[in-house]
Amino acid sequence: MKKIVTSLVILALTFLVLAAVLIATGRAETAAPRTPERKVYHIVAPLATIRGFVLDIKLLGTEDNIFTNVRIRAYGVPQDVSLLFCGYQVDRIDSGPMVLKFEAISPRKYQGIGCFTLISAERWREDTK
Repeated sequence: MKKIVTSLVILALTFLVLAAVLIATGRAETAAPRTPERKVYHIVAPLATIRGFVLDIKLLGTEDNIFTNVRIRAYGVPQDVSLLFCGYQVDRIDSGPMVLKFEAISPRKYQGIGCFTLISAERWREDTK
């Protein structure tokens, strides 16, 4: 009978020590909840410029509230970048190499995604010698 009680006491003490070690290493904190929305905490400059190859241009929204989605492969970046501009910008942006200059602050949103105000869109040509 004494062996059973002794083994139960040793088992309980082992469990308590193990629990104390786990709490100490984990600091007994729960993980912070993750939110899917992204927030801008610091804006470096009010204007941004992107140079790359325009792959696709799509119009989103309604006639009264229209947005232009531009998919561009920026130079030096291995993946495509999608930019959402406020208003109808199809006349100013063409397919091919372009330099887009826009305000980095979003004045409006389309389905929770901020749109940018396009300042200029110029055809980019590399100087060949």
